[in-house]
Amino acid sequence: MRCRIALWGFLLVLPSAAAPADPPPWLNAMQVIQASTQVAHQVPGSKGDFVVAPQPYDTQIKQWVTLVKPDTGPGFLVTIDEATGEVCARFENTDGCAATGTVTALVEQAKAVARARDEARRTPPPDADGLVITLLQSLAEKEPATPRPISHWYITLMRPDGTPADPSPRVLASLHIPGADLFPGSKAPAAPPGTTATMDVRYSVDVPLRRPDGNYDVNLGYYCGPVCAGSTTYVMAHDAHGWRIVSHTQNWVS
Repeated sequence: MRCRIALWGFLLVLPSAAAPADPPPWLNAMQVIQASTQVAHQVPGSKGDFVVAPQPYDTQIKQWVTLVKPDTGPGFLVTIDEATGEVCARFENTDGCAATGTVTALVEQAKAVARARDEARRTPPPDADGLVITLLQSLAEKEPATPRPISHWYITLMRPDGTPADPSPRVLASLHIPGADLFPGSKAPAAPPGTTATMDVRYSVDVPLRRPDGNYDVNLGYYCGPVCAGSTTYVMAHDAHGWRIVSHTQNWVS
């Protein structure tokens, strides 16, 4: 069974995380989609593909609500209650849940991230510019060697409070990406990616979060069109020689 995600009235921000003063909600867009989809798969009688349409967090009922319409069978709702952790797929005008799940672990993880963001605000990592340079320069190794149109990279750095900032002149001057011209994120054109003559890519580097082992988790998101987006978490270490990438995990891609 496959699903098609319909982001009707739903703003997807890359990357996304809750700040301590913001919750509820604790979860972000992709976590809601993934949790809703997992429970939707378990609903009896739902066959074929289905459309998943997440809604913005409902502040009145303090829940997430996702609309699900299978190719075969009636549509239903999936609700997510962050306070209890319950995920419930329910048909209209019926009692009880047709399928259930839990987001308790996700909520606890989100709270831990919020605490780490607060710590990052009070104690930023050493040589933050060097971290960004090392991270983005690593992408040059993944670029194809064949000639192609010039790419325009618009780079945004996220502050601990979730607000965007432009990279420093040092970052832009130090990066050398073959086939790409680099710009601060604030210079990105109004037209969405995919509608201009060049290949525009918006990169967003989230605030580095210190891990218990002393290394840092850094989320890197990109967007270059409706079906050209993704998010990866990099583990980065700092020593006398500067920053290096320890490992990376792809969170999602479209």
